[in-house]
Amino acid sequence: MQTAADLAGALSRIQEGLSSYPAIPGCFRIQETVQRDLQAQRRQVRRRDVEELRRIEAEIDTATESAKPALGERVRAVAEKHSTDGEVLTLANGLLHRLGLEVARNISSASPESESATLTYHTPPANSSGAFFRGNK
Repeated sequence: MQTAADLAGALSRIQEGLSSYPAIPGCFRIQETVQRDLQAQRRQVRRRDVEELRRIEAEIDTATESAKPALGERVRAVAEKHSTDGEVLTLANGLLHRLGLEVARNISSASPESESATLTYHTPPANSSGAFFRGNK
């Protein structure tokens, strides 16, 4: 299962096995390997998504008004995948503000006066060092 694309599923199965049979030799090593591979996969996805936001940023100035909603949907899709990542959300918020798109969803306390407000994702607090981005570890 480790060679399959579903590393999260593999990790879940390993953890189930360890809870039932904690004395199986080598299972902890396999668990650590799968966790490391899953983290590497998530970093790679994040890196590609940040690059996608940068590409969208470059497209905004030349985009026609009719193309802006599609750009906004691309930004929202990336932001929703990384809802706890302060850097990604900051980039997404900036792009959505530059696009000036109306809110279509995701605002729980919307009032009639806020119908034309720009969608804003709430960023999580910074870690103890004050940095959002830790680089490509």
